[in-house]
Amino acid sequence: MEMRERVIHRGIDELKIEARLLGRKWWVILLGVFGQYVHGMFTAIAYRFHEPSEHPLKDLGFLILPELGEEYDWVSESLFWTLFISFLLFSFTPFVSRQPRFFTVVLFSRFLCILVTCQMLRSASFLSTGLPGPAYHCRLGKPTAHLPWPKHWWGNLFFDVSKQASHSCGDLLFSSHTTFILIGAYTYSVYGSRLLIKAAVWAAVAAISVLIVASRKHYTVDVVVAWYVVPLVFFTWKRTWKIQRDPRSGALELEGTSPIDEENPKTADVVEEQRPLVSCGATAVNGRFQHSVEMSSQPLHAVASLPTLHSRSGSVHSRSNSAGGDSALQVVVLARAQPAAPDPWDKIVSSPPPGTAVVPPEGISSSRGHGRGGSRMTNRSSAGGAD
Repeated sequence: MEMRERVIHRGIDELKIEARLLGRKWWVILLGVFGQYVHGMFTAIAYRFHEPSEHPLKDLGFLILPELGEEYDWVSESLFWTLFISFLLFSFTPFVSRQPRFFTVVLFSRFLCILVTCQMLRSASFLSTGLPGPAYHCRLGKPTAHLPWPKHWWGNLFFDVSKQASHSCGDLLFSSHTTFILIGAYTYSVYGSRLLIKAAVWAAVAAISVLIVASRKHYTVDVVVAWYVVPLVFFTWKRTWKIQRDPRSGALELEGTSPIDEENPKTADVVEEQRPLVSCGATAVNGRFQHSVEMSSQPLHAVASLPTLHSRSGSVHSRSNSAGGDSALQVVVLARAQPAAPDPWDKIVSSPPPGTAVVPPEGISSSRGHGRGGSRMTNRSSAGGAD
């Protein structure tokens, strides 16, 4: 029961964060969805331009791999949709994960940017040169080998999504199925954490690439071009990614700059509202001093930055978290305490009985302060007469 409540609360907190990110990234996702429509419209135009042939072009992959035919057409499609649905489920894991590695909105926006870029390159390729489709439904004499032109120009703005997704002709160079699964595989390689799953994903990508050629949905060149175009586009876009989510704290960090950024839903309030100091304290736990600083919920007008901390006692680690909204900003600094050298004064009774003279050890001045805090203690002997 408690675990289910924690999962529910975690999902609600993540939903609030994702909603704030969606308020900033909605236009990117909207442009990505519009890019899917434009790509579908271009594939429909290529379908209408398609000139079927009785036999496909000469292809090395066709000579090596036997044709699966219409009977086994479902094999490659089943594997493709299995990978696609698995990727969708993975994209929503931040809502249930204890240590989320990404934000769902950020992942979708980046995925769509890469996908639309590849689709625009793909559209320019298959619209430039039309190739006869090698698939069984695209060959000469098949009623599905050609799509009639509409009576009016605005008829090109509408198309059958289900047919364009798997049973169109003419949009060959380069493979759309391979493009989708490669982007998903690279995305999981960046954001995923399970090495075994990564290996399984790439094995499935290689298998579906072979099945696409074996089912004659694409020429071998369509798959080969996708294998080097997609990584070029993916890593070109990846160079522009300056933020990432810290799986330990859930906050968004900048690579090589300050962890405070406008796209960080957990530190955005720090940029907008700096808060004054209310209280601070220090405790020692297992030889490590833990200093805590709590900030007020009242904002300051000036924006302050945290200085770099240095300590002679050891390395200093700093971590800042902000839950956003009305939550307080907390800064925790941990410094390792170094063992001090033995002090001869430690052997002396700190509170001697009244009237007892305290004689310092040999070589130690009686005016030396005792204690690391530093209150100085002075002892007077009774050489000239005692009270």
